[in-house]
Amino acid sequence: MEREFEFRRKNLLLAVGILFVLTGFLGWRNAGLQSILPYVWWIGGLIWIYRYWSFYRNGFLKVNEQMIQLNFANFRGIQQYRIVDIEDILITSKHYCLILKTRGKIKIDKGNFDNNSIQEVDNIFISIRDKIK
Repeated sequence: MEREFEFRRKNLLLAVGILFVLTGFLGWRNAGLQSILPYVWWIGGLIWIYRYWSFYRNGFLKVNEQMIQLNFANFRGIQQYRIVDIEDILITSKHYCLILKTRGKIKIDKGNFDNNSIQEVDNIFISIRDKIK
């Protein structure tokens, strides 16, 4: 039972990236290129746009019998959690909360998944929660 679910694009990342690039352009028009602020805004915008594209390509949730793998497409990379290390799974209307035995929490937003796969992810996490208890 290995299932993989890809995260959908976060359009807010793209909107913020474009806003930063436009702010850098406006700063360049007002202050000129001798100021460092337009460069900072441009670099910030490019980082946000890069995060948008990397989230689309690399963000996923993979579940099998032994472990859960997450990749939020950030600097931490792939995170792996064994099923035996999970104490409980809380399922709310907005997110899944994996409570670890080491007193840590991992929140997975339901907004990361497309609407067709949310019910299947719910069923998988409910079956894992039943195995734990």
